[in-house]
Parts: sequence; C-alpha cells; structure tokens
Amino acid sequence: MENITFIGEHLLIGNLGKLLIVLALVTALLSVLFYVRSGEGKTKERTLARSMFFIHAASVFGVFITLFVIIQKHYFEYAYAYEHSSMALPLRYMVSCFWEGQEGSFLLWIVWNALLGLVLIATAKRWERGVVAIMALSQVVLTSMILGVNFFDIYTLGSSPFELLREKMQAPIFSSADYIKNVVDGTGLNPLLQNYWMVIHPPTLFLGFALTIVPFAFAVTSLFEKEYRAWIKPALPWALVAGMVLGAGIVMGGFWAYESLSFGGYWAWDPVENASLVPWLLLISGIHLMLIKKVTNSSTIAAYTLVIATYIMVLYATFLTRSGVLGTTSVHSFTDLGLAGQLMQFVVLFIWLPIVAVTEGARKRWYIIIPVSVLVLLLPFYSKLSFYPLLALSIAGIVWFVLNLNKQIENRPSEDNVTGREFWMFIGSLMLVLSAVQILVGTSLPVFNKVFGSDFVPPKDAIGFYNRYQMPIAIVIAMLMAVGQFFRYKSTPDKLKLAREILITLFVAVALTLGEVFLFGISNPIYIIFMLAGTYAFVANLAYLLIYVRHAKLSGSSIAHIGFGLMLLGVLVSSAKKQVITADFSGQMGGFDESARKENMLLRKGEPTRLGDFMVTYQGDSVSGEDVYFSIHYKSIEGDEEFTLKPNSQLSEEMGLLSNPDTRHYLTYDVYTHITSVPKENSDSITWRNVKEFEVKKGDSIITANGVVYFTGIDQGNGESIGLKNTTLVKALLKVRNGNNTVESEPLFGINEQTFFSIRTELAEVGLRFGFEVRPTEGGEPKAILEIAETTPQPKFIVMKGIVFPYINLLWLGTVLMVLGFGIAAWNRLELKKNMA
Repeated sequence: MENITFIGEHLLIGNLGKLLIVLALVTALLSVLFYVRSGEGKTKERTLARSMFFIHAASVFGVFITLFVIIQKHYFEYAYAYEHSSMALPLRYMVSCFWEGQEGSFLLWIVWNALLGLVLIATAKRWERGVVAIMALSQVVLTSMILGVNFFDIYTLGSSPFELLREKMQAPIFSSADYIKNVVDGTGLNPLLQNYWMVIHPPTLFLGFALTIVPFAFAVTSLFEKEYRAWIKPALPWALVAGMVLGAGIVMGGFWAYESLSFGGYWAWDPVENASLVPWLLLISGIHLMLIKKVTNSSTIAAYTLVIATYIMVLYATFLTRSGVLGTTSVHSFTDLGLAGQLMQFVVLFIWLPIVAVTEGARKRWYIIIPVSVLVLLLPFYSKLSFYPLLALSIAGIVWFVLNLNKQIENRPSEDNVTGREFWMFIGSLMLVLSAVQILVGTSLPVFNKVFGSDFVPPKDAIGFYNRYQMPIAIVIAMLMAVGQFFRYKSTPDKLKLAREILITLFVAVALTLGEVFLFGISNPIYIIFMLAGTYAFVANLAYLLIYVRHAKLSGSSIAHIGFGLMLLGVLVSSAKKQVITADFSGQMGGFDESARKENMLLRKGEPTRLGDFMVTYQGDSVSGEDVYFSIHYKSIEGDEEFTLKPNSQLSEEMGLLSNPDTRHYLTYDVYTHITSVPKENSDSITWRNVKEFEVKKGDSIITANGVVYFTGIDQGNGESIGLKNTTLVKALLKVRNGNNTVESEPLFGINEQTFFSIRTELAEVGLRFGFEVRPTEGGEPKAILEIAETTPQPKFIVMKGIVFPYINLLWLGTVLMVLGFGIAAWNRLELKKNMA
C-alpha cells in the first residue's frame, strides 16, 4: 500500500491540521517554560511567554476550523469524518460530530482552555505568571491527547482527528488507488446525538470543566507564592462562574435525557452522569469554604483541598469516561483509544503539582519531582507493579500536602462559634463532600475491580441505590440552607431575633408541607420529611430575600437556595408520584418479561384504548429520512383536552431500535410517550392470493374481500426522487376504505430508454398488495392496469410506554433559579473586584 499513489484524497488540509497540532503543543510547552523563568522584572521572558500562548491559541483555533471543514466538506477519506458524519446530516448537527468522538471532544476542551487563557492574560495581573503557566501546562497534556504520533511502533502518543481512513482501517478496498470514489458516505452521527440539546449541552459542560482549572490555578499559584488569603478574591468570581456553567451543563444533560432517552426520566445515576456531578458538588463546597476563608480567615486547608480536588475530579472523570474502564456499566462512555496511560499521567501530574507547591526548598522539591516523574512516564505501559507504588506515593503525598500546609499557615482564628454563619456553612460543605464521596465510590467500582482484582458488582437498581443515601444528605443540606443565612459571620448577637426568624419560617414551611401532602398525595414519612426540607429551604430563603436583601446583585445566594428547595420538591413529586399509564393487563404482551409488562402496552392501529385519564389511539406512522414518526392521539375522558404526540424511532443495525420520546407539557404535569417496540416487517413471509388485474379509469372502485379500492387518478414525475435517473414514473393514486378507516397507496410504473418496470406497494394492515402498469393499445389511448392481491390482514401495532410526570416544572424552575443565582453571585463578585481595582 505504501507504493500506491492515491487519487482524490484531500491531503493538504489534513497535513495542515497535523502541523497546527504540533505547533500548538510546542508553543504551549514553551509558554510554560518562559512563564516559569519570568520572575520579577523579567519582562522579556513574560513577553515571550505571552507570545507563545497567543501562537498556541491561534493554532488551536486553526485545528478546530480545519476539522470542521473536513466534516462539512464530507472528506470521508479522513476516519473522523467517516465515523461521525454523513451526507444526509443537517448542518446544525455537524458541530455535534466534534464531541461524538474522543479526539473532537478533547479539541473542544482545548479550545475553551485557549480562550480562558487569553482572558487570564488580560485580567490576572500579578497572578498571571503562575495561573497562565498552569493553564498552558494543562494545554500541553490535552494537546498531546490529539497528537497521534507513533514512537518506534512501541507507543503512540495521542489519537489524531486527522488520521486517514486507510491508515486506521485495514480493508481490500484500500488496495485501489481510487478507493475514494467508493467511499461515498460516512456512517453518520449517533441518532441519540441528533437532538438540539446535544448541540449546546456538551460545549456548556466542557466549558464548565475548563473553568474549574482557573480557581485550581489560583490556589496552586498562591501555594508557590505563600499567599494563603490573597488568592481568594480573584479566584472566587471564577469559581462562581464555573459553578454556574458546569451546573447549567449538567441540567442540560437532564433536559436531553428527558427529551430524548428511553428510560423515562431525567437522571439515571449513570457513571458518566455521576462523573460530572461529583466535581460540581465539590466545587459548590469549595465556594462556600472560600467565602468562609475570605470573611473569617479560617478553613484554609479545607478551602484549598476542595478547590484542588474539584479539578482533580474533573480529570478523574475524564479518565473514567475515556479509558474504557467503565466497560458496559455506562451507556455514555467513550470506547478506549489506548489513552488510559496518558489519562492517568494527566491525573497524577495535577495531583502532584500542589504537593510540590507546598514543599519548601528547591532540593526537597526535586526529591519529589524525580521519582514521581519516573512513575508517571511508566504509566502508559501500565501494570499493577507500576500502579501500587504510585498509589502509595500519592497517599503519602496527600498527607505531606496537608501537614506542610498546616505548618505554613499562620494567624488562624480561635474555635468556631456555633452562632456564627461560617460554622453552619462548614457543616453544609461537609455534607456536600459526603454526597460527592458516596457517588464517587459507587461510580468507581469498575476501577476498584480492575486495579485490585475485586469483583464488586455495580447496583442493578442504580436509582434506588443512590437515592437511598443521597436523600438523607439532601434533607440535611436543605435544612442548613434554610437556617444558615439568618446567622451572622463570627457570631450572631441577637439570639432571640435569630430564634424568631428560624421558628416563624419553620412554622410557615410546616403549614405549607401539610397542604402539599394532601395536594400531592404523599404518605411515606421519609418523603414528607424530604418535602418539608425542600419547602423550608424555599420559604426561609424567600423570606430572607424579601426582608434583608436590598440590592438585586446581592440576591444570588438566596435565589440559588430557593431554586434548590424547588428542585427537591420537583424531584420528589415527579418521581414518587409519577404514573405509568401503560401497564399491560390484557395479556397481549406475553412475549415480554414482567417488568416490561408493568410499564408498556400494545396499541393496535385505529383502536382507542384507555390509558389513565385518556383515551389513546395509535393513528398511524410517517417516514422522514431515517426516522419513523408514530402518531399517538390523546383525548381526555372528560373530552376537554385533546392532543397528538409523535414519538419517533430509527432502526439501527448496530444499536437496534433507537427511540426518541415525545412529551406534552402542561403547567402541572407532563405526558411522556415513548415507543418501546414495533413489529418487524417481513414481506417475504406473507402469502398473497387472489391475484387479479383490472383495467381502471379515474373514479373507478373495486370491491375486494378486505375493503373497497378507489382509483382517484394518476400522477407523473421523474425518478430522481428515488434515485432513478432518466426515468419517467407514473403513480397510481389509490384510496382503500376498510370499515371506518381509509388508507392511501401509490404503486409506481417506471419507463426509461432500456425497459419498463413496476414497483408494488403493500398494505399489510388491510391485507392488500397493488401493482400498476400502463399498457399500449393498438391505435388507441394507453390503458391503466391495476393488479390487486389479497392476504389475511395484519393490523399494525406498537408497544409504547406512557408516563405522567406531575409537577415536574418545579424541578426545571428550581434548576434554572439555581443557575441564575450562581450567575448573579458571580456578577456581584466581578463588580466588587472591578470597584476595588
């Protein structure tokens, strides 16, 4: 193959992309080195460091544009374009091709980091040297993930998005110099990603991931410079923005799951979902500890630990989802591209960076750097022999970090006062950490099994498993949110006023909860307590907002806490009281297991069936591209409400039936409809009989055993619509009345220069098949011949799931308010920073 000169490949653009990746990697590394050397007064090194980062950013943007052009131009000689796009893919989904594959999603992360680095160069001021150096170091590692360079056939560094299909895939087709003429289309984007939420959800989530490095970089830089308090002011706005964006990304993922996935919900506790939630929980905890540190100069070690742990967990989440370690435990994880070793290097490098930062003395630092570097370099050739020393060394390093930081901190305040707000904020932060740890342990079971040879089995009922532990934690957090803001920092002088505020809002919350119990029909004691906690968080923070908050820019925390309370209520009611209206009691689904029969029902076309408070009718289906849309008509029993939902399905050879639900949204509930199964159509197994021909004219009707056929006319066109060039098509327009139902059919007759042919149509549900011909006559008008064949009618049916989610809008409103609260808080901190500059 090496001696073949291939024809038709667009090699220039791919080589440009590869060159830009190398340039981005080299300039990021040079930026790190120049920033490290740029001490006080070394303006030349600082200028060089900035210049290298500017070139790096330009190179990254060039890589992004180059890959998009390859996808948009359908250059299927490139494996990435072939594997993730197709000719029929709409333009709006082409950007989604970036994050379907590992290389593209890494590139998206790199682009966000480059943009953030440019902002930091402009705004970080005296912190620029350390903060941008750490950002550039992250870019070195991330860019290496898409390098795709092979070293002596021993090790490949990264996986390139510009790899040619013939380089990645061995097949006889590539023995031909002009193979590209046979690669006319790609395999296409995963149908589940062809959704508007997947256009905006991944970029938002990756921006959230990228933002977490900024407070991390401020924290680590302050450790190197021994500025244990000053870093809080510039880092806090970034942490709040990161919390807002990452939270928004997680919420969008819930929207996507609810709108597009088939499990009937918005959160399944999937390992990949958890992998994004854990860093967010740690970040929220870290933000509260940063506030404590800023106001009271306490909780220093905890603040550092949580801010640093947030970014480490982002990297660990990357390892989980991209290394292949999750296997089949997650439906969202990427396949392994052989990057597990590099990903572990990424995690370990940034674990040890703050450990080196707290180590005093250059010689001691080298004692740490050298052995760790050796082990890190061995990670791509992973074995248990290299992992266990690394694990032991990392544990020792974390202990070293805490002990050294504790020794270096001075002017620590005296014991916490239980009437001080910071005490309760600290307890709340610990509860968030506890929540994150429980999720992390459950999510990491596949990792434990692989590393230690254990055989822990992930819970079969993941939702029940996590809810069992997370519900009590959420109750405590909500209660702390309710009472916390009534305390003052350091000490609350007026204890009587404090008690009055807490008790009055609690009384109102209890009264509202009693009303909610009757309204929602909640009887489980733990659910009632959970409802009280959410209601209390809502009531108390609303009261605080109305009474004490005088300026809109100070309302961020109260609005976020109000949102959390509403979110808890929405989660509880929509989950605990959701009504599956499609349970099968008719026995028509004998081939399904018991759990499927409890949630699904068989609907025959045209037969109304009662589902809950609705009469539901499967009216038929229509085809659009590769999707089949099913028309499901709902009519309330009282007759005052009527609507039609159109869930769609697509049959994939690799993934089976892929279904997207459709949902009717109301103020107080949603009606969710999902296609679980459709019959496989196999015309070869049908026996057709009573085959007859009829000469027909417009307006004729023919009576058959299965209905009356009406010939309403003909239509003429060309064959390009069905891929037939230089062909004239004549279409017979038929209507078939069967009982109360009328269906249409359009058999075709084709004529070209070589031959003529018929394309039959089948209506299996009414048991009729049609063929059509136009035959010449001697000296007269051509005659239309309609062929009709009969068989036993095979009524169409579907198996569908229908769920009513009550008051789910409380959940969505709560999540939106939480994100809004973060945004307001970040805006306030940025304003304060600007005014104090």
